[in-house]
Amino acid sequence: MGRVLVMIFFLIIFSVGYGDSSNKLEGDTFLEFEVLVDAPRDFIFPYIASYEKNKNWIDGLQYEKVIDVPKDGGMLGTKFIQKITAYGISSEYKGVVTAYKENELFSIELWNENIMFYIEYILEDRGSETYIRNRIWISNKKFSSKLLNVFNRRKFKNQIENLKALSEKEYKT
Repeated sequence: MGRVLVMIFFLIIFSVGYGDSSNKLEGDTFLEFEVLVDAPRDFIFPYIASYEKNKNWIDGLQYEKVIDVPKDGGMLGTKFIQKITAYGISSEYKGVVTAYKENELFSIELWNENIMFYIEYILEDRGSETYIRNRIWISNKKFSSKLLNVFNRRKFKNQIENLKALSEKEYKT
């Protein structure tokens, strides 16, 4: 019985990902969330791409600080630091904007000494609503970080739901 429980435990930990990973961080955890938001994408996009608005829907975000902006002044290649509290632990992460197409696509890489995230938001018009696909690749450098993947799934799902609720609420007011 003990061996069965151990096997189930490891299956849960190492099978957190699902969907087509598109090989961003091959062999690591892949999460994908989709949501339909009752607001236009040009209203929603600043909540994703604006550092000032992130704190309103990203759980545990204590601060974000831009540390380097490309010479052309665009978002692509912008480097930043975030401090996030998760699971009772505050950690600082470095990040860079890896893809930016206004109102359509926003992607970042976010990392510290234990973990790396590649996070992508794709927005599509669906009439008066916006379809958002949020894809996350997680590369854990330490085994203890791999244990958190079950909770990471819940955390990222809550964040996309927070984004939806906030966008819809503020759009209607």
